[in-house]
Amino acid sequence: MPSANAPSVPGLTRTHFSDDGSTAVEVAIKIAATALCLAAGYRGGKIFPVAFVGGGIGLALHLLVGSIPLYVAVAVGMAAAITTALGLPATAAITAASILAPEVLPLALLGLVAAYVVHLLADHLVSVGGAGGQADASVTAARAG
Repeated sequence: MPSANAPSVPGLTRTHFSDDGSTAVEVAIKIAATALCLAAGYRGGKIFPVAFVGGGIGLALHLLVGSIPLYVAVAVGMAAAITTALGLPATAAITAASILAPEVLPLALLGLVAAYVVHLLADHLVSVGGAGGQADASVTAARAG
């Protein structure tokens, strides 16, 4: 089982993880379980399930690109996921600052900003694409009528 140094976490000198694909399965199960709970009306928060998923994706990225340190990949993944889920970068920054070590916070904040920009671009593309599709349908209906 591979291990990596985790210098930013007090009291934690080694982190052990599996690289046999179980991390991807755990992340997929967590996403499905969170979506099911939210769809069923669960009133709990979504920040920590999202942080777990972001950390898992960061771990998977570390496994794919070994040159990215584990603690950096997990921290950036967590911050980016929280930002994307909330859509509130200031709240996500405060949350990230409260759960991440100070040594990785600047990189996590860069990931947070990048995730927010991608979130805004995706929202813009969806709104532009949705309006164009509706306009095209109304024009086609008017021509047919």
